[in-house]
Amino acid sequence: MKYLAISATAAVMFAGAPVSAFTVSYSDAFALSDVEISGTLSVPLFDSSLGTLTGVTWEITGAIASILGVQNDSSNPIVGSAHTTVDYDVDSALLSLGGSPDFSVFGTTGLVSLGVGASALFPVTATNTLSGSETPSSSFFLPGTLDVSFLTDTSFGGSGFGGDITISQATDAGISLSVTYEYETAAVPLPAGLALLMSALGITGLMHRRQG
Repeated sequence: MKYLAISATAAVMFAGAPVSAFTVSYSDAFALSDVEISGTLSVPLFDSSLGTLTGVTWEITGAIASILGVQNDSSNPIVGSAHTTVDYDVDSALLSLGGSPDFSVFGTTGLVSLGVGASALFPVTATNTLSGSETPSSSFFLPGTLDVSFLTDTSFGGSGFGGDITISQATDAGISLSVTYEYETAAVPLPAGLALLMSALGITGLMHRRQG
């Protein structure tokens, strides 16, 4: 019975010519740095010798780390929140991106209270991801790289305090790119001699089964 199972599997492999699906991913990143930041992220294009490209997906993630300072300049206690926003303009010849800015990362202190004349520093971190997919084409094949250029613009402020305040900020921003290629490969045919051997084993198994 074991031989029969092996023989049946071999037959399916030759008759159906199945394919196997795989993925390969690449990434690049620009580390957190004092704003404003600009540059280009690059990852390899797809190696067509691996198989047939069936899909391209990508993610661009912005990250910020800020120190927001708030000082109460009014004659009364205050309650409110401070925030910082980093807008990301990204551009690529191969990816379907949006308008300007393409996406933003917003960080806030949340609700804080300060007494008269008081001041405090608040660490703030935040991330945001822009993602999408592309129709496979020869434009994604090696040689060359898939490039994404980027540029940031930072702003900060406060809301809800209801009195005179001074807000300061020191913000670092970073960005990363990840691209995943989905592809398929055809099953590798067994050598003719091995296929014949497996067929013979299958027949032998049937004969033994009938004799039993």
